[in-house]
Amino acid sequence: MSGFDCRDTTEQILTVHAQPKAQFTIDDSLECFRDHEIVAINKSTLAQGAVQSRTWTTDGKDYLNIDTLNQAYPSANDYTIQLTIESDQGCFDSLTKAVTIYPMPKAQFTTDTTSLCERGNVFAIDYQGSYILRKYL
Repeated sequence: MSGFDCRDTTEQILTVHAQPKAQFTIDDSLECFRDHEIVAINKSTLAQGAVQSRTWTTDGKDYLNIDTLNQAYPSANDYTIQLTIESDQGCFDSLTKAVTIYPMPKAQFTTDTTSLCERGNVFAIDYQGSYILRKYL
């Protein structure tokens, strides 16, 4: 309102678009290095509209528009998987989860003798401080 009793009004209609919710599951986030494969499955939701894109990011690489990520890693280490969802209206959300790839254990044992008979041997195997007796014929 001005000092001369003049008035003005303006209106604008705004459209608020639905926000996507990024979500995914991982089959097992703790894996051993040999023969491992992390499987991440998209479980994202969007109340209204359509998903325009899905981008998985892990180990420095992007994977576009797939619902399931099957990922093998080059070495034992901690990694992250990120999923970014974008709607057809330009709204987006992302989620990051950690995965750990463990090194393979090394099997080791010692015997108390280096001379064995062909039959009837008994071995004491020390496995991380626990003795296991095995008899082999």
